[in-house]
Amino acid sequence: RLAAAGLPVPKFEEIRPETVLSVADYGPYVVVKPSDALASFGSGIELRRTEEVRYRAAGGISGGTVRGARRR
Repeated sequence: RLAAAGLPVPKFEEIRPETVLSVADYGPYVVVKPSDALASFGSGIELRRTEEVRYRAAGGISGGTVRGARRR
């Protein structure tokens, strides 16, 4: 809805085992949000170097999997 209204929306990508993020696409840092329910309240969110972002199985961050990366 925000993009449809003309507001900037950060790029989002689900992190899977085969995912490799590009610094050219995301910049040097990304915000990584776990997939558990508490992530909506800021629990487990991390600022990471783009080239270091890798998939983590459940339990890796706040009991959830790494779900996405957003442009900073």
